[in-house]
Amino acid sequence: MNKNATNEQLTHRLAEAEDALANARAHEGVYRTLFESIDDAFCIVECIVDETGQVVDCIWREVNPAWLRHTGLPDPIGKRASTLMPSLHQSWSAILTRVIATGNPEQSEGDYSVDLHRWFRSHYARVGDHGSRLAAIRVEDITEQLAAERARFHLAAIVNSADDAIVGKDLNSIVTSWNPAAARLFGYSADEMIGQSIRRIIPDELQSEEDMILHKVQSGERIEHFETTRLRKNGQRINVSVTVSPVRDDAGRIIGASKIARDISEKMKLQQLLIQAEKIAATGRMAATVAHELNNPLEAVLNLMYLARHCCSVNDEASSYLATAEIELQRVAHISRQTLGYYRSTARPAEFSISGALDELLKVYTSKLQNAAVVVERRYTPSRNVVANRGEMLQVFSNLIVNAIDAMRHGGTLTVAVAPAEREGKPGHLVTIADTGTGIPPEDLSRIFEPFFTTKGDLGNGIGLWISKEAVEKHGGTITIESISTGDNTGTIASVFLPQATLPEED
Repeated sequence: MNKNATNEQLTHRLAEAEDALANARAHEGVYRTLFESIDDAFCIVECIVDETGQVVDCIWREVNPAWLRHTGLPDPIGKRASTLMPSLHQSWSAILTRVIATGNPEQSEGDYSVDLHRWFRSHYARVGDHGSRLAAIRVEDITEQLAAERARFHLAAIVNSADDAIVGKDLNSIVTSWNPAAARLFGYSADEMIGQSIRRIIPDELQSEEDMILHKVQSGERIEHFETTRLRKNGQRINVSVTVSPVRDDAGRIIGASKIARDISEKMKLQQLLIQAEKIAATGRMAATVAHELNNPLEAVLNLMYLARHCCSVNDEASSYLATAEIELQRVAHISRQTLGYYRSTARPAEFSISGALDELLKVYTSKLQNAAVVVERRYTPSRNVVANRGEMLQVFSNLIVNAIDAMRHGGTLTVAVAPAEREGKPGHLVTIADTGTGIPPEDLSRIFEPFFTTKGDLGNGIGLWISKEAVEKHGGTITIESISTGDNTGTIASVFLPQATLPEED
C-alpha cells in the first residue's frame, strides 16, 4: 500500500472519529438539557456493596436542579446518602440491592424532603450491564396528586353517606353516578341506572321538565329547590325537591349536571294537614256564629211544635209526624251546638235500639226516598241494645243514608242491615248501609274520610264522613267504606262496628 493511500485512510478515520465525537457531544447536550430541565428529581448514584452483595451506602455522582428543589438538600455530589439523609439511605438500601443484582427496575413511595412536607414516588434502574454499580433514581412529587385523591375519596364518602339522593348525568340525560340514597329513594340500584337515561324516573307528562333543566344547565344556570314528582321503580309517585348544578371539566366546559333530590312527601302531607286545619278552624268559627244565630229561632220552632201537638186538635197520625219533627228539630239544635265537632257534647251515653233509630231516620227520609225511586230493604237480626251517644249515632247513620240516596239518582235499592258481630275478640253490633248507586272511584276511596273531600261536587261539603269517623272512633268502633265503580254491578257498602258497652255508673 502506498503512502498516499495510507494517509487517505487515516484522514477518513479521523473524520469519522471527529463526527462520532461531535455526535456524542450533541447527544450529551440533549441529555444534559433534558436532565436539567425536567420537573422530576433525577440523580445518578454509585452503590457501595459489601462482600454479601448488599448495598450499604450510596454516593451521589450527579443530580439535576429539580432534585435540589424537591429534597431541599445542599449540593450532594460526592457525598454519602447515609450522611446527608440517613432515613432515605435506609429506605434505598434494600431496593437498590435488588436492582443492582437483577437489573429489574422498581419503585417506592415516601417523604424524602428535609422539611417533611412533600410526598414522592421513586423509580430505580441500574445503569449499565451486569456488574455495574451505578443506579439512576427518578423521583416525582405526588403530594398534590395524593391530596386530590384524598379529596375525591372524602367527597365520595360524603356522597355515599348522604341522606339525599345525589345523581350525576351527562348532557344527554344519561346517568353517570347514583349514590346509595338514590337507590333507596327511587328503588333502582346503581347498576340498573348508570348508563341509562334519567328520564326513566320522570312521569310521561313531566318529560318537558328534563328539557328545561338541560337547557338551564347548558346555559350555566343552577336550579334550586325545584319541587316536582318522580317515579319509583314500583310505579309509585313521590314528591321531591330537586337542586341541579352544572358540572365543568378542567377547562371550564360544562360536561354534565349534578342533581340532589330530597323526598318531601311528608312535608307535602304536613302542608295539606295544615291547610285542612286552617279550614277546620275557619269552619269552627263560622259554625259557632251560625249556632248562636240558630238557637233562638230553633227554640221558638220547638215551642210551636210542642204547642201544636198538645194544644191543637190533631189526629194520631199528625201527632206522630209532629213528634218526629220535634225530635229532628231537637237533633238539629244539638248539632248546631256541637259546631261541627268543636263543641264536645256532655251528653251521657244511653241504651237504645239501633234498628229503632234506623227506622226513625228512614221515616224522616221517606219523601226523599220516594222522589229518588229508591226501594228500602231492612235486614235486622235480633240483637241487644247498644250503649252510645244516641244523637251522635243518629248523625252518623243519617250521613250514610243520605250519601246512599244521593248515589242512586235514577233509582235503586237501599239495604239497611243490623247484626251481632265481633272484632278483635270484642262483641258488638255491625250496621251495614249498602246502595246500588254509582260507586266511588278507587283513587278516591283512600281520601274518603278526609275533611272537605267530596265526590259529590257542588252537592257535598266533605265533612259528613269525617265527622262520622270521629264519632264512631270516639265510641271505640270502626267505620269502613267499600265500593265498586266499574262494570254493571256498581254500588257502595258502608259498615259501622260498635263494640258492646255498658252504661256508666251514676255520679
